[in-house]
Amino acid sequence: MQQSHQSIPDQQQGQQQQQLQGEERQLQRTRGVLSEALRQACAVQQCMQQGSYQPKHEQAFSVVLTAQEKEQMLEGYRDSERALLAQVQRLLHSAEAAPEAEVSAQELREDAVLAHVVQGAPQKEEGSSLHLTLDACSLLLDHHPDVSVRQQVYELGLEGRCLRALQLMDQLADVRLKIARCCGYPSYSHLLRSGPTTGSCCTPAASTLLTQLVEALGPAAQQQVQQHGHAAVAAAADDDASGGG
Repeated sequence: MQQSHQSIPDQQQGQQQQQLQGEERQLQRTRGVLSEALRQACAVQQCMQQGSYQPKHEQAFSVVLTAQEKEQMLEGYRDSERALLAQVQRLLHSAEAAPEAEVSAQELREDAVLAHVVQGAPQKEEGSSLHLTLDACSLLLDHHPDVSVRQQVYELGLEGRCLRALQLMDQLADVRLKIARCCGYPSYSHLLRSGPTTGSCCTPAASTLLTQLVEALGPAAQQQVQQHGHAAVAAAADDDASGGG
């Protein structure tokens, strides 16, 4: 009875075949992983270009996008930045964009402060239109003695404008963060500190809005506090007098 066995060359050939099969399986797995990674990268790239995805790491744009794609995104963001800054500029400094209030002819005759502020505006028989610019609001809040008029000026001329300005500034901050991330910086302040920003049009209008409002509202608010204080003292004196009687 003879024992069957493989020759050494046959064993080596079998081992080589098994090794090749293993390498082929590993190659197929690698191809699958690379294919999935490429698919995900393309999806992320598309979302980044559309602006629907903002990666947290500041270098992500440089890794995923080509230089041309990144420049196209930057140009779009800078266009948005310029448009928002123009809206802020118009909101703060354009008389045409300011809220409008109608002042009757009788009010103009009896109210010297209103008449002074309305000077230069087109006059009509029934009165005049007052554009509540920041300058007009400041004058009325500083000098008008009637608290109800000052309240109307605040509500008509400043309240809505403040809300809109804050909304625009939030949008501007978001766009500038995208600009910074696209340039490889974690924030817009880091980008500014790195050197000049080509294509960025900066204006002090947005940054000085709250300062202007504080300067306009401060004296009127202080006057109201004093009036309330005097009224409280008078009321307390009346109560004491009533109690003593």
